[in-house]
Amino acid sequence: MIRTLTVLVLLIIPAHHNLAYSQTPIKDWARGLSRSAQLRYNRVEGLFLVYKLKVSGRSLKNVTLFAEGGYGASNRSPRWEGGASYRSPKLDLRFSIFDRTETNDREVIRTGENTIFTLLFKWDYRDYYRAKNGFEVKGSYRANSNILVLGRLTAFTYANMPLAFSTGWSLFHRGRPFRINPAIQSGGAGLIQIGAVYDNNIRSPLFRNAWYVNVLYERGFRKFEYNGFIIAAKRHQKLILGNQTVILRARVGTRQSTAEQVLFDLGGFSTLRGYEIKEFTGNRMVLLNADYMFRGDALSQIPIPGFHLLNLLLFFDSGWVTSVPRNASLLKGFGELNLNDFKSNFGIAVALPRQLLRLNLAKRTDRSADAWVVSARFRHEF
Repeated sequence: MIRTLTVLVLLIIPAHHNLAYSQTPIKDWARGLSRSAQLRYNRVEGLFLVYKLKVSGRSLKNVTLFAEGGYGASNRSPRWEGGASYRSPKLDLRFSIFDRTETNDREVIRTGENTIFTLLFKWDYRDYYRAKNGFEVKGSYRANSNILVLGRLTAFTYANMPLAFSTGWSLFHRGRPFRINPAIQSGGAGLIQIGAVYDNNIRSPLFRNAWYVNVLYERGFRKFEYNGFIIAAKRHQKLILGNQTVILRARVGTRQSTAEQVLFDLGGFSTLRGYEIKEFTGNRMVLLNADYMFRGDALSQIPIPGFHLLNLLLFFDSGWVTSVPRNASLLKGFGELNLNDFKSNFGIAVALPRQLLRLNLAKRTDRSADAWVVSARFRHEF
């Protein structure tokens, strides 16, 4: 009973914060000091508690010094990071040294959401590795209100992180084992990333037509040498039918590497919602998502109290991945692309306003015998 109450408290905390995971800030502006305690739960660390410090000096305008350290209760291993950042209206710079638990799935699901699903159902979507003996320099420059230029240089040592426990704990499915954490290739790694973002969306409660385009070039060095490109685009479009809107997303990726830690995964949250978590993997990837939002033109017409708060959505996902030899050109593999090779699903969803909570029901199209897949998102932004 005590363990169940503890889990419910842990669920409430991250669900009511905008941060990546739970945080309770205590600020002393007289000294420019900010402190926070943060909590996460996953299958390689178990329960992980981290303490953060930030100091902003009055004599060094726009400069912040930061340090953080934490400990995993199940893997019994510490992690830490420290450095400095500079922020101005146009320029952001950050330098850090670290030994941290890393994942390539931050854009798919946030830490707070992942913690909640892991505590509830053992739905730990992310895969993990240890990035130790590392440093990172990254920055961004705002050319104008819509264009952001990005750059990043990092070097560290890859290390595997096995499961901290075979079954662990969750509120439901307590006896079900966790999904394995894929083994990676260990060794020294370096990465240079250069990119640009175009975003003309205006943050507002009102839905507006908008474009988002992100182009990123990657260059790996040290033990893992490769070139890569990732292009992502998103369109928000109002329709002429009442309040209805459509959101279209596309993502294309290619990398000249066969190392597990740099492969693309499709299946599950934010990718192919009618398939199992990371059911498909490769170094060439195409992903298409479409969400049709009725925005009050459907459920709100039903004379039942509370239904006016619900939004009805229809969605469709389609994706393709394949693997080619690491010495092949970046375009190799796309020439053999066939529509019959795409994996697709369709589904229906119900959401609270601004996607505070969204429930999805999806069905894959390649096998009729498979059951519908249920998933949920908290504060998910398109």
